Amino acid sequence: MASADGIHYETCGEGTPVLVMHGGLGLDHQYLRPALDDLAGGAELVFYDHRGNGQSAPVEDWGPITLESLADDADALRSALGLEGIVVYGHSFGGFVAIRYALRHQRHLSGLILACTASNLRHPPNIPADADPDAVAAFGALFGEPMGSDGEWAETWHRALPLYWPGMDREVAADMHRRTRYRAQAWNRTMPALAGYDVLEEMGRIEIPTLLLCGGRDFLCGPASHEDMHAALPRSELVIFEESGHFPFISERRRHREVVGDWLRSR
Repeated sequence: MASADGIHYETCGEGTPVLVMHGGLGLDHQYLRPALDDLAGGAELVFYDHRGNGQSAPVEDWGPITLESLADDADALRSALGLEGIVVYGHSFGGFVAIRYALRHQRHLSGLILACTASNLRHPPNIPADADPDAVAAFGALFGEPMGSDGEWAETWHRALPLYWPGMDREVAADMHRRTRYRAQAWNRTMPALAGYDVLEEMGRIEIPTLLLCGGRDFLCGPASHEDMHAALPRSELVIFEESGHFPFISERRRHREVVGDWLRSR
């Protein structure tokens, strides 16, 4: 593990460089592991924590933290590591950053992977009628008042998790929970950073091969969001993981490894 300009990162594997952008904000890259490590046989994976998240340096003033600044942080890390022709893998909020990265720094990319994300906030959450009431209440709390502490954010997120992860494996979830370094101030910046977010029309400028990964049971960023992006992106492929919610790389880990691994080898 190491850091560059306050950005914490870890690497594993050899092959095509893949810069991995985690979701949140307020989480870190730990929930993506060990599932994404499955790709290390043919890729050099660079996991990092967005500025002010996880083990990256704290932020005193969150006002300047935007999708654009986070994308530029990622490009500064790429430059510091001397990487070119990279693939960016963005999950959830990390996908918002990944799209912005592609629009600003496309010349450094050979491919783009967008998982469980969206080009805008037009599609409202589609909460199942049989969803766990406590998880639904926790989800409402996440987007109600700001989280007052790291502990409150961690506990509320963990309660909401079954809504994001149908059929959640509680042992795996507990392990993720233990490994994650939660940052409430980062989470509280999530929605302000997305104010006015709508890049659908701009996405036509992204000319690199793009792989769209969608959970068929994802209540937050479901098939409609991904079909919008698929129609807008000139060189895109859409794969739907029918049994998955917001974490197909966990729920259908083997298929995710095969789909993404094959796509990376085709670059």
